[in-house]
Amino acid sequence: MTSDPNTASSRPPPGVAVDPATTDTAPVGASQPSPAPSGSRSGLPDPWGRWLPVLMLVAGMIGLGLLIGTGGDVPSRKNAAPSQSAPLESAPPTAAPQPETQQAAPQTMTQPATPSADAQTEQSLEDPDTSDAITRSATVTAAEAMETCATNSNGSYLACSKNELVAIEPTLATSADALNLTVTSTEESYTIIATSPGSENVFTLAKKADGSANRLCTKSGNAGCTADGTW
Repeated sequence: MTSDPNTASSRPPPGVAVDPATTDTAPVGASQPSPAPSGSRSGLPDPWGRWLPVLMLVAGMIGLGLLIGTGGDVPSRKNAAPSQSAPLESAPPTAAPQPETQQAAPQTMTQPATPSADAQTEQSLEDPDTSDAITRSATVTAAEAMETCATNSNGSYLACSKNELVAIEPTLATSADALNLTVTSTEESYTIIATSPGSENVFTLAKKADGSANRLCTKSGNAGCTADGTW
């Protein structure tokens, strides 16, 4: 009896253990299916085929954890709250420009009013010594005006009144009334009398026809009047 070559070729040699699961029991003459390529059921080559289920499980657990952490409400991009950016540091407020202060016009210092000549005379006449000095000076000024008047009147003093003397010497206008100045004259002589208000001294200047002159005062040894009653 002759053996089948196909059957003989599929049998293992003597002494070799045979795994029943791997033993080809297909009938003789049937075509053998092509062995599946090594790897996982997904067709991916190892090790991806082996680890793919594990990776999918881990990814699902991570997604589930995120879903639980957000309370099951994953905001969409449209409803997501806008991110609040840090506020920009504002610049310090700039002080408003101050209006230019208008320079005040320089104040003119008001000088105290200068007392009039009459007021100065009245104040000076209150002191006996000053009053006597003013009275003597006014008497001499009146005598000088009398000489000018006589020159203008052909050497005669007759027309030289007090008003004529004041016209010639205006400074007498201030003291004439204050000193109670009086003038008497002839063609060749004249007498001028003035009273000192401060000391009540009466000063007299008398010029005679011979050209001599006497200077007398009533209060001897008082203020501007010497002990012999002259000045």
